[in-house]
This record gives sequence, C-alpha cells and structure tokens, in this order.
Amino acid sequence: NLHRALQCVLFKGAMRIDIWRILITYQYGGMYTDIDNKPGRMFQNNPWDALVPSDISGFFVSDGFTRPSQNWYAIEDHHPMMYLALRGIIKNILQMRNIHKPRVVLVTGPHAMSQGYYNFLASRCCNGTTEQKAVYADDVVLQGVLGLKVLKRSNGRKQ
Repeated sequence: NLHRALQCVLFKGAMRIDIWRILITYQYGGMYTDIDNKPGRMFQNNPWDALVPSDISGFFVSDGFTRPSQNWYAIEDHHPMMYLALRGIIKNILQMRNIHKPRVVLVTGPHAMSQGYYNFLASRCCNGTTEQKAVYADDVVLQGVLGLKVLKRSNGRKQ
C-alpha cells in the first residue's frame, strides 16, 4: 500500500518530507529536527538525562496544539508509534478526494503524527481513558503498546 500511496503524492513536497521523516525514524530511530529549530531554554539549562528518563522509548516536545511536535523528536528504531503513524498516513492518502489539493496538515503532517501517538497510547495508558487531554498530557511518562514508554514535554508556551 505504501507504493500505491506514494503515487498519489505528486504535488506537495511537504507530504514527501512528512513520509520520509516517519520512514527514516521508524527504520533507524534517533533524533529528528527541522533545520530551522534551535534549542530552547529547556535544553540550555538541563542535561539530557535530567530531561529524559533512561526507560523512555520516545521523547517529544509539545507543539502549539499540545500534540507531539513532528519538527523535533527522538525515538527508538522500529517504534510502534511510528508504524501506526505511517499506517494512518497511507490510509489518509488513499482516501484523499483531490490529490491536487491535499490538506497536508491532516493527511501527512502534524495531525497524522499526532494520531499515531494517540493510537500508540490510547489502548494502554491513562487508567483506561481515551480522552485526548489525558493521552496528550505534558510532562508525564505514559505507557503504550508493548509496554513502551513515551514522554512529551511542555514547550513552555501558554496554550
């Protein structure tokens, strides 16, 4: 299905980048950042091990809508969250009504990544609740599929 979906991604370079980001970090893990990011106060005043506990498999910073940011994150290779995000992206692409005018934010962008995060956590965390407020909580270690834990830190801006 990925090959079929990629045939629909002809008109928006951002969609290709969104898919590439997910594929590369799924396969190899590591840290991803957009080139125009710079470390914020959180990283200037704290060592990495103070920010990220050693048992965390994915680390995110909250974006302006409390979603996990897709422009900076760190994650282990073959992480189920990235797999779920990619599955959602493929489904979104194949369901597009107009491939000439895709809604990139929803199809492959921040919303699609956020849905992968939600689907990774919703069945396992937050004392059984699937409320978005609990699943997207900042500064709380949450456990998802396969017992893997993720952490999303507040970006320090008021929502």
